[in-house]
Amino acid sequence: MYFRTKSDVFARAVNASSRSIPQRSTMEILSYVLIDAADGKVSITGTNLELGVTITFPATIDRPGKAAVPAKALSEFVSTFPSGQHSISCMTGVDGAMSVQSDGLQRFNAKFKTADAGIYPIVATVAAERSIAIKASEFRTALDQTAFCAAKDDNRPTLSGVNIRTSLDDPPLRGLYFGASDGYRLGRRSIHANVSDMDIDIIVNARHLSEISRMISDKTGDVVIAVSERGNQMSVTFGDDEYRVLFITRLMDGTFPDLSRIIPTTFATKLKASKQDLLYAMKASAVFAKSAMNVVKMSIAAEENANDLPLESAVTFTAKGDSGSNEIRIGGSVEGGDVFVSFDTDLFSEIIGSMKTNDVVVCVNGATSPLLIRGDGDDFATHVLMPMSGHP
Repeated sequence: MYFRTKSDVFARAVNASSRSIPQRSTMEILSYVLIDAADGKVSITGTNLELGVTITFPATIDRPGKAAVPAKALSEFVSTFPSGQHSISCMTGVDGAMSVQSDGLQRFNAKFKTADAGIYPIVATVAAERSIAIKASEFRTALDQTAFCAAKDDNRPTLSGVNIRTSLDDPPLRGLYFGASDGYRLGRRSIHANVSDMDIDIIVNARHLSEISRMISDKTGDVVIAVSERGNQMSVTFGDDEYRVLFITRLMDGTFPDLSRIIPTTFATKLKASKQDLLYAMKASAVFAKSAMNVVKMSIAAEENANDLPLESAVTFTAKGDSGSNEIRIGGSVEGGDVFVSFDTDLFSEIIGSMKTNDVVVCVNGATSPLLIRGDGDDFATHVLMPMSGHP
């Protein structure tokens, strides 16, 4: 194998494909990335058997071939490349090692041991017959607003994934729904998509989707999602001929709960407040709440009280802990009656931080009822947070 390419493209591809490499594995080959040079293109693949990442980019290929190279060492080495674009060459010799060389002012000639490329796991492709094209920005927003709501442990496997399903209803709901819940909160986002008559209802590992989201930039065009006929794999493809990304993830078994049955539809009180004000209130409250199960109490006064508290300062957050207590008042408009509710500062902050609007609407029914949270004017995203009952 012998090919020449740009150092920045090669480094970016190595780092991206290495994100799927497991930290520990009983199979040594999984600690390697597979480099395949053929037909004017180079593909670099990493996999942990559950998630596979393949990056493809053009190169000048003098001798096609394959090489399996230790991912950690190669990733650490490319991070030392000089900034900017430089020409590098990669080749395998008779000793089986792969050399990475530069002809620039800062010359290097690194040699990496290789493994048998023939035993590297095959990252299967997913046929494009069942595929959906989505705007990359909408896809990333859907992932960013739902994946963090999935369970972080494997004790509840189904809830550690994100449910992606098609909706064949009339516009504006025709498209894809993304939903996740860890039992304490849930996030749901709908996006427009030309789903034709495809009936998809799958569960995707939330950690895998988070990795995909990190690689989607503002310059990314459309994202193409495809689901295998057997319903056990999903691919996500984006990029162009200069740099193309392919994710293949194994789908999770099980039946995802119907989140629509958990989302409240009527409310006693509705608060609209600034996203930044709410984040500040949570950050300051967390200083004291972290020693008391992260509990903060939100009190909403719908009318001026005996102390002539003005309506625009009618929202109060109270936190108490081992180091003391704190009370914060922020501005907000209120519809409905007086109400208070306690909840986890960290969970609330994550939900508010995922909002794409300047103002946030929080709907409350009482101290023991779940909160519904939405971006002001955003009808496509819904979050629900369970209260911390027994914490007045």
